[in-house]
Amino acid sequence: DIHRLGYPHSATSWPGWFHGTIAYLRVWQGTALAPVDIQSLYENRETSNPSIFGTVATTITDSYDSSIIATPYNGASFSTAGAEFDGVDDYVDLTPWMFGGAMTVEVYVKYDTFNRHSRIFEFAEGAMDEDVLLYNNYETAKASWGERDNGNWKPVLASSTSYFQTDTWVHVVATVEGTKKKLY
Repeated sequence: DIHRLGYPHSATSWPGWFHGTIAYLRVWQGTALAPVDIQSLYENRETSNPSIFGTVATTITDSYDSSIIATPYNGASFSTAGAEFDGVDDYVDLTPWMFGGAMTVEVYVKYDTFNRHSRIFEFAEGAMDEDVLLYNNYETAKASWGERDNGNWKPVLASSTSYFQTDTWVHVVATVEGTKKKLY
């Protein structure tokens, strides 16, 4: 299994390294949160989610499942702002966990620049196989949230061409339940 933050589609043939900062990422496995719950997350995004990187560490252990560890590679680093990526070749590897079915992912993210299909995260059973990912579409500020199932790509594109903005924190919640995917 592959669970990464900031890693591109292909490190060599299609480099789209994430360039920016991820303040935090949370996953609700087995649950697609309701709109009222997502509204509450949005309203409390800065007060209930203070910097989880208050003390700068070299690895981060998940506070709910201590078997999940975030490890930076190739220059990615943890700061008081979050996990920082230079857009060249760095990423954060997460200990894989069993995923699938209904899911909600919340992330508070800031792009510095838009590279081609810069992935904020990807959770997969293998390279481009049975995966879910969130990224900017091409070199634009448009968001794409999708899943690949049996080799079939099923994306949801945000209607706004400025969903993400450079140098601006954006709160994103993405849900999947059955065949329904939503991006908030």
